[in-house]
Amino acid sequence: MNNIMFNIMKPYFNLQHSEGPIHCKRPLIFNKLINTDKPEIYGLGMWMFSGFRENLISESGLSEYPQNDPRHLAKHKRTNDWDVLIYNIDNFNDLSINIQFSTIQLLVGLCFYKEINNLTRNIQIISNDNLASGILYYKLLCEELLNGYNKKSSYGEIINNTSKTQPFNFKTRLWLVKKIISTENLNKASSILDDINKDFNGINVTEPKDKESLKLALLRTQMYLSEKKNNFSEVENYFQNGMEISKYLYQDSDPTTSFIGLEAQQRFLDRIIQFGLTTNNHNSVLDYAIQQIQLDPYNAKAYYQLGNIYFHKKDYNQSSKYFSTAADFGPFASMGTPISWFYAGISYEKIGNLEMALNSYLEAIKFDPFGKSILDRIIVLAEKLNINPIINWAKERILSLRSVDFSYA
Repeated sequence: MNNIMFNIMKPYFNLQHSEGPIHCKRPLIFNKLINTDKPEIYGLGMWMFSGFRENLISESGLSEYPQNDPRHLAKHKRTNDWDVLIYNIDNFNDLSINIQFSTIQLLVGLCFYKEINNLTRNIQIISNDNLASGILYYKLLCEELLNGYNKKSSYGEIINNTSKTQPFNFKTRLWLVKKIISTENLNKASSILDDINKDFNGINVTEPKDKESLKLALLRTQMYLSEKKNNFSEVENYFQNGMEISKYLYQDSDPTTSFIGLEAQQRFLDRIIQFGLTTNNHNSVLDYAIQQIQLDPYNAKAYYQLGNIYFHKKDYNQSSKYFSTAADFGPFASMGTPISWFYAGISYEKIGNLEMALNSYLEAIKFDPFGKSILDRIIVLAEKLNINPIINWAKERILSLRSVDFSYA
C-alpha cells in the first residue's frame, strides 16, 4: 500500500460495519471518510465507496445499475486505477505530457491537492501547449482550494501564453469570471463572459463532444451570474440548455462520455433546485427535484431537497417520507443525516404522529450527540407520551452539555 493511502487510512482501520438497509449499508470507515472537512479524505472515501457499494450490491443479489449502464461501467473502471496511479506518481517526471496530464486529472478527482502541487512545481507552458497549460490550470486551481484566491496567481501565464482557440485558455477565463462574480462585480463579469461566448466557436478540440463539455462549463458560469442577479427565468433558461446538451452526451455509446452527461444532468438539477429553495421558488423546482431522484434513485441529497420542497409546501406527509429516506440513504454532507432525521421528526409532529417523530429525533441524536435542539424535542415528545426513562436520559444529556469543553473547536 502506498504511503499516501496508508497515512490517510490508518486512523480508520479498526472500525466495524454499520447497520442499515442493504442498499446503503457500508463500513463505518466510509462514514468517517465521507463525513470530513478534509477534501483529500472525502475524495478517497467517495472513490473507494463507489467500488465497495458495487461489490455489496453484487454479492447481495441486488442490482444497483444494469451492467450496460454508464454509471456501472464508469465506476467499475475507476476502481481499477490505483496501482497505475501510484506508479505514475512515483515516476511523474519521466512520463510523457499526455500521461502527466491524465494523472493530474485523476488526482484532481481524488482531491489530492497537495500531491498535485508537489508534482507540478516545474510545469511550464512551452509553444502554446494545451496539455501543459491544462496541468498548470489544475495546479493553480488546487493552490486556490488549499490557500484561497490569490489575485497575484499566474492565471495570466495561461491566458497570455496560449491562444483563445485553446480549451484551457477558455477554461481559465471562465474560472476568472467566477472569481469576479464572487466579488459582486457583475457588470464586469457579464462583459467578459460576453467576449468568452463570442470566442466559443473558434475553440480547437479533438472530438466534437469535448466542445459540448466546454459549452456545459460556459452555461454553468452563465447560470451562476444569473443566480447572482436573482433572475430565476434566466437561470432556468441556461439550465434547460445545459440539460439538453447533457442528455445528448448521456446517450453516447462511449460509457465515459455517457457518464459525463449523467453527472452534468445531476449538477444542473442540483443547481436549479438549490436556487429555487433559496429564492422561495419551491413550486417551480418541484418537478426538477422529482426528476433528480428518477435520474439517480440512490442520491440522498436529492431526497432531502424534495423533502425540503414539500415541507415548505406544508405537505408534511410527503416531507416526512423523503426526509426519512434521505437519512436512511446515508450522509450527503457533514451533518446531512441528523438534519434529515430532525426535519423528518418535525414533519411527523405536524401530522400528529408523535411516536414516529420521537423515533426520528432519537435517530438524529445518534449522529449529533451535542444537538440541544434535538434533545429539547425529545423531552417535549417523551413528556407527551409519558416515557419517563427517555425524559430523564435527555435531561441528563442536556445538563452534561454545560460541562463540555468546546475550546478545541
